[in-house]
Amino acid sequence: MIRTPALLVTAALLCVACGSDIITDPTPTSFAGTWNGTVTDSLCGTGTFQGVLSQSGSAVTGTGSVTFTKIGCSGIHGSLNGTVSGAVLQATLQSSDPQYCSLGLSVATSGSTITGTYAAVNCSYTQTGSVSATRQ
Repeated sequence: MIRTPALLVTAALLCVACGSDIITDPTPTSFAGTWNGTVTDSLCGTGTFQGVLSQSGSAVTGTGSVTFTKIGCSGIHGSLNGTVSGAVLQATLQSSDPQYCSLGLSVATSGSTITGTYAAVNCSYTQTGSVSATRQ
């Protein structure tokens, strides 16, 4: 009979220890730094991407730009704000010129590289693309 309470106490402690892993939040992946790379755009072809980002917890802020060499294609330059979940950043590159659309970005990082996609936000036309960049 003495063994039963000892087994119950041990089982209860093990259950508490197991539960602690469930409520622990992982530290978000860092996207802070200067990123330079390329874009492939549905309307404007190839171009360049640059982002200078700061991060506090899961919040990312900074500046970004996408530029194109194709005649008639304007670049997008402005503030970049987003949120990190795991190794993925969901952000908006808000054009500093109100006549141009902003871009919604979804990029994942693997070490010093990011890859992902973007799409024009609140825009009268459809524009999508992919981005790949390296932290400098």
